[in-house]
Amino acid sequence: MVDTLYLAAGAALAGLGAGGYLALRKRKQLALRKRSGLVDPVAEAEVFMAYDQVGKARELLEAAIIEQPTNVNAKLLLIKIYGKENDKAAYERIARELQPFLMQNELMLWEKIARLGRKMDPNNGLYQPTMTQLQQQA
Repeated sequence: MVDTLYLAAGAALAGLGAGGYLALRKRKQLALRKRSGLVDPVAEAEVFMAYDQVGKARELLEAAIIEQPTNVNAKLLLIKIYGKENDKAAYERIARELQPFLMQNELMLWEKIARLGRKMDPNNGLYQPTMTQLQQQA
């Protein structure tokens, strides 16, 4: 009887521990989102990257983009991370978001993004040069 009591107590503690872990993780994600509004998320992500904490940098930038969908600098650093991780789907998603802005304002930067995109996914039409780009290069 005492053994079953200890087993039940142990199971209850394990359940509380798992629930506590999930709650802690959720709080950390919310804290990252809140911090991304208070501190420059790109600068903070660059610090994480300098200390080889790319996962933390990626999470911070993803949270920042949810809060600030027009933050081009966060997207540029995030696409760099996705390129290093060879995450084709995520890279393409961010590239599609960046393309209209970069095609009008930073064509050289778009060409760099497209070049890496062609290496990862050579058949993706998003990364192929346009006729205007080809004419400008000639």
